[in-house]
Amino acid sequence: MIAVAREKFMPVGYEKTSTRMIGEEVGTTQQNLWHHFKNKQILYVVVLETGGNEVEKKLITLVANEQLTMEET
Repeated sequence: MIAVAREKFMPVGYEKTSTRMIGEEVGTTQQNLWHHFKNKQILYVVVLETGGNEVEKKLITLVANEQLTMEET
């Protein structure tokens, strides 16, 4: 669900992406989406946090192994 939300948010942004669009793509209802995420803002924050965590892991790997480039992490 978070991956789909990221795919929807990133190209067009927060304002132009609806939770209904995300729900339809996932194959669930908007109400079920709200069961997992209280509102669109919380879902958006989770998407941003998930992306930030992925970057953090890559940076830690890169720093730990000075031989690697960002593309190799």
